[in-house]
Amino acid sequence: MFTPVHLTSNPLRARGGYEKWRLAGYMLLGVYIVAVGLVVFWPVHVDDNPSGELVKTFLRTGHNQGWLPLWFSYKTVEWLSNVLMFTPGGFLLTLLLRNRARRWVPLLALATTACIEFTQLWMPGRTSSLWDIVANTLGGTLGWAAALAILWGIYRSKKLKDSASL
Repeated sequence: MFTPVHLTSNPLRARGGYEKWRLAGYMLLGVYIVAVGLVVFWPVHVDDNPSGELVKTFLRTGHNQGWLPLWFSYKTVEWLSNVLMFTPGGFLLTLLLRNRARRWVPLLALATTACIEFTQLWMPGRTSSLWDIVANTLGGTLGWAAALAILWGIYRSKKLKDSASL
């Protein structure tokens, strides 16, 4: 029978060195938050530099030579980048939070990105977009779902091992 992961005991506790992994996870989450903070609160777009031009040139070349579909534009790359930027956060938070708090990770992703976009409204060199909110929330939710799937798999294998030993 399927038991929701957020209602069970933490399956990672059964593994050795749980507290060391938890500390490492919090340290990694801290580095992640600083990195995202630098990207989203930088006074100008992070792609307003030679690397942004390199991506545009790559896309233009791909379109001209026909190996990249025309619908795959710079806006697509930017949108997918926003999805990917929040995926690790959703994943790490889900692993680090207590069982009952895990269900709030997608809502936390939405609230966080809404605050970021609202702040960017007042930053002269930045733009704010509803699509950024959608992309970031989707990224956090994908990370959340991936972590829940992993936790469920660990929980399930532990349950099977426990029932086999009876």
